[in-house]
Amino acid sequence: MKKIFTMLIISMFLVSGLQLVFGDEHDLPPGDPGLGDGGLIIDDIEAQLRDEMANVGDDLDPLEGILDTDDDSDDTTTTTIVVSSHTETRDGETRTRNRVRTDSGETREEIRNKIEDKQERFTKIREEKRIKFKDIKDRRADRLESLSEERLDKIADLDKAQIERLSKLNIRNIEKIAELKKERLERISKLSEEKLRRVSRLRKEHVEKVSDLEQEDLEKFSALTKIDMERFAGLEKGEIKEKIKKIKVVKVKKVKDIKKRIVSEIKIKEAKDKFKLAKEKFEASKKELSEAKDELEDAKAANDEAGVVEHSKKYLLKAAESLISHLEKIKHSVEENEQLDETEAADILAKIEEEIGSVEEIKTTIEAATTKDEIKSAAKELREIWKGVKRAAKLHAARVVHARTQGLVNRIKVLEKKLDNVLVRLGESDIEVDVSAGVDNFNTKVGEARDLNSQARDKLKEAIELRETDKEGSEALADEAKTLLDSSKDAVKEAHDILKEIVDKIKDASPDEELEDDEEVEVAIEDEEEDDDDEE
Repeated sequence: MKKIFTMLIISMFLVSGLQLVFGDEHDLPPGDPGLGDGGLIIDDIEAQLRDEMANVGDDLDPLEGILDTDDDSDDTTTTTIVVSSHTETRDGETRTRNRVRTDSGETREEIRNKIEDKQERFTKIREEKRIKFKDIKDRRADRLESLSEERLDKIADLDKAQIERLSKLNIRNIEKIAELKKERLERISKLSEEKLRRVSRLRKEHVEKVSDLEQEDLEKFSALTKIDMERFAGLEKGEIKEKIKKIKVVKVKKVKDIKKRIVSEIKIKEAKDKFKLAKEKFEASKKELSEAKDELEDAKAANDEAGVVEHSKKYLLKAAESLISHLEKIKHSVEENEQLDETEAADILAKIEEEIGSVEEIKTTIEAATTKDEIKSAAKELREIWKGVKRAAKLHAARVVHARTQGLVNRIKVLEKKLDNVLVRLGESDIEVDVSAGVDNFNTKVGEARDLNSQARDKLKEAIELRETDKEGSEALADEAKTLLDSSKDAVKEAHDILKEIVDKIKDASPDEELEDDEEVEVAIEDEEEDDDDEE
């Protein structure tokens, strides 16, 4: 700014014909003749400055280092410029000569050589840039050309593809990226166009921090949702690296493509059919259990000992069948769930088979009972099994619900990426649609759903660890997890409702736009297997 201000002041006085002097030529101190050694007489300095500026670009001061000193320089040497105007008449023609001299004692030739060297150096640099920039659209090239020479120099060292990607950012974000150190600029500009755009929206200090990550970690980081990027970037660098270790990036085209395992459509249909049947059996068992209880009460009231034994057996068998039907519902729900990985699904199914086996054993004992004491013993044993299985079933069900909810959160993440790409396309097409507030609310709800689901996952992991040593504690944690999962599902629903409103506005502005198209996007999901490995 100081250089520009100096140039403007000199030009204003030259144009106006006023004398910009620290004493005009008549006021010079004795011994300084004005046109003596080291003095300069240059016709029409204003025009010369204008021509030189045109040759090397508006961002270059051709007299840099001569007209003034850099504020940041440690060099305390200053150069005084004396400019005066002198009017003379020759052969009836009046001419004005402008005089410039420096107190450095440099000759005109030396000063001109300095200017020419500086012009030649910057012209060469800019020619190299023009080669790299020649295929960039004018509007985007203008954004880069508006940068300072230092920042433009750094960008010029990038390859053509990197420069092309940078040129597509808005000028504010280009400035932010161009301020990075050379190594960080090189690293961050290797990101894809979409990833670079998302990272460049972060605050300046966050961009500086994440650009120092290794390339692989930076790639993972840039696949996060906006809310997750902001959350991660607020951590210390070491914490960011630890978080990123637990992230897995997947490429998907459809929201339904994001899953932890593949289950064939035939198996999914079979599992759903079996679930429906188990549910019907469970409901029927509950009704028959109620009827058996009524019959048992009638036998007791009638002091019918044989009837008490018979209806007690019937009641206990119906209770056992009800319990088995409930476990089978969970079992078939696990079998068709693609949001559970193979390891977790196998663990749940193995536990359920053990529990069904223990209930089948007590069923055999009940069926063999013939006396009132044998019935009481079987009932006591069933009661203990019932309590254990009920706790276990609650934990199994919560793990299945968590997986489903995580699947919903991941699918919402896919839609968030697709929404971002749609909004970029609309902007490039100069189609205006005001959804910024809605997008912020949508991202907030996605973040809430993710956080609540993560908290539920932590509760479930702890509950699993305690299921053998502290059954009551494990059950309490499963209950807490269920509450968190309910809240997470509510947040997902709210996010979905907000997204529908955004899509409606987009459709009004551009009817042909679709969120669910075949465009591939990268989505970052938490890799729970990595968590398990860390714990081991």
